[in-house]
Amino acid sequence: MDASIGEESSTPLPEAGCPETSSGCDITPGPVPSLPTEADFLALFSRRWLTCGTPTFTGRADEAGFAAAADGTYTLLLYDASGAIVNGPQATYAIVPNQPPAWQVNFYPGPQAIFPGAIRITIANITDAPYAMEVADNGAIFWHFVAADPWPDAGGSCP
Repeated sequence: MDASIGEESSTPLPEAGCPETSSGCDITPGPVPSLPTEADFLALFSRRWLTCGTPTFTGRADEAGFAAAADGTYTLLLYDASGAIVNGPQATYAIVPNQPPAWQVNFYPGPQAIFPGAIRITIANITDAPYAMEVADNGAIFWHFVAADPWPDAGGSCP
């Protein structure tokens, strides 16, 4: 995970072969792993995720996705005026056992109110490479994400 997560500075995501947008949303996701432990889930969840389409997780038009750290924090990724992805506000999440391979992830909006309300209770399903994630909010709203690192078509890691 990038040491700059949480700072309000540019995130150097794109490199040759690495996307600046969620254009990789047309990938065929990998198989769904069993993820029997929280550590197994965190090994796949702790990365940068780019949003695929609308609605966005926060409802913001400038949302690019989020970066989840294994320490229970996440940073909203935003598009700046030039279209570059930059770090936005940071908040926390908690993992709650559900029925693996699906895990409950409780997202908290943090002091900067990343989204309206006090908590967003979700169920997350993540695939093995190529990494994709579906997040459901009480089964009513579904958000789709693809991993920004490593990016499936980049032949390795994007910074």
